[in-house]
Amino acid sequence: MEQSRFDIVFRGETAPGVAREAVARNLVQVFRTTPETVARLLDGGTHTLKRGLDADTAQKYRAVLERAGAIAVLVPVAPEPVTEPAVPAELTLAPAGADVLAAHERRRSTATAPDTAHIELAPAGADLDPGTRAAPPPPPDTSRISLAEPGERLAPPAPPPPAAPDTSHLTVAPPNTPLGAAARPAPPVPLPDISGLELLPPT
Repeated sequence: MEQSRFDIVFRGETAPGVAREAVARNLVQVFRTTPETVARLLDGGTHTLKRGLDADTAQKYRAVLERAGAIAVLVPVAPEPVTEPAVPAELTLAPAGADVLAAHERRRSTATAPDTAHIELAPAGADLDPGTRAAPPPPPDTSRISLAEPGERLAPPAPPPPAAPDTSHLTVAPPNTPLGAAARPAPPVPLPDISGLELLPPT
């Protein structure tokens, strides 16, 4: 039995929640082409990216496009019709899908498909947008940093205690000596004048 074949068709659809600009950047990486070519692929027209792929290969290509944010469709390819020998003087029906119009009777399409002959899909798992990732910051300069020896005190030493006051000129009063103002000698009390007094004889 002949294996089924598929075409990969893209109609410019993007995944929900993915910015169209991001999808365009991803497709530039996937197809390895220019932004102008990707812009034509996103114009809403129908573009066949790959033809006649087996089912496994077609699914892999579609998965790569989905990771880029683009929605592709797998269209089964109709098998080649089996031509039966013509029977004279009899009419036969054309096989399903066969062209029933002559070449000059077909309507010519004026739309021009973008040139995708030079487009290649990146392999599965490839980094689709390496250019948008910020470069990691440079490591800090540690050339001036050194480690302390084991057991070395890390905190600064405590300041020395204040010097004791000079008490060499001080003396201690004897016990029970009044302190403060009472310790100073009292001024002499003046005696009253009694020269004008007389003593009376005893009674």
